[in-house]
Amino acid sequence: MEVSKKLKKKLEEELGINVILTRSTDVDVPFRTRSEIANKNHADLFLSIHANSANTTRRKNPHVVGTETLVLGFHRMSEQDVAIRENADMLLEENYEENNADLVGFDPKDPSSYIIFKVMKRQYRDRSIRFASLIQNEYVASNRVNRGVKEQGLAVLARASMPAVLTEIGFISSPTEEDYMLSEEGQNEIVKNLFNAIKKYKATSEK
Repeated sequence: MEVSKKLKKKLEEELGINVILTRSTDVDVPFRTRSEIANKNHADLFLSIHANSANTTRRKNPHVVGTETLVLGFHRMSEQDVAIRENADMLLEENYEENNADLVGFDPKDPSSYIIFKVMKRQYRDRSIRFASLIQNEYVASNRVNRGVKEQGLAVLARASMPAVLTEIGFISSPTEEDYMLSEEGQNEIVKNLFNAIKKYKATSEK
């Protein structure tokens, strides 16, 4: 929560980006609702920030540490079709064509538009992987343990109709990383990592 709020403030103040949090207090928001908030606001990018855990009911694993960033696994990508169709009205907005020249002429009621859905899905996936890689590169620059970019069938990403990733900023089951994530210094470093990744992603996406 603290990392998300600090990241929002930094992005808005330094890059002029409009950031929408799916929650601003310590309440549980269903995974599907989180991506629906992004869809309804026609977000350009969806970032889910999490703390990982390696503990199980049988065993504690305090030695497991590191960062990883996840993209949607292929086996759940059919759910993204539904989200894109439900959010298709965004493609009819006045300023959409000038920002998405490859999708000019899209008509949600035209059966041939399903080809466009496939193009969009491929673009979203490619951009998600690129964004995830940028995040991991920033963690590495801060000497964090790199567990890489991975695919997973995550509900929070399954219905996001835009590039979307989930990043695990450390293991709360590790006392060392828990202390780091709770510290002002640790949070500021994580925010810097995510900020730099978003800034680089934004720059490459606008070319």
